[in-house]
Amino acid sequence: MLIEEVILAAIADAVFGYAFEKNFDKLGEWARDKLGLNATKKAFKEAFSEAYGQFEKQYPQWVENYFDASFFQHGGAPVLAQFLLRDPTGCATRHPFG
Repeated sequence: MLIEEVILAAIADAVFGYAFEKNFDKLGEWARDKLGLNATKKAFKEAFSEAYGQFEKQYPQWVENYFDASFFQHGGAPVLAQFLLRDPTGCATRHPFG
């Protein structure tokens, strides 16, 4: 079963919310979102939906037990947001809670 659109939207919002707190321009993002021009967020939702669907097929027990909306709104958002944040040092690994 693929992740539902409502949950997918909540996950994308949580990840982008965390990323914006850390690094992005909030006003510019708000304007792009309201105008429907947020291609990055749309691309993230599509890519995440596909990856999550594949993960769900391989590890249904993990999805059922651990990966609910609460996980993505809290602990999961910083982990996924690290792939959206630019690291000025060029370091590929960053601690998501630091």
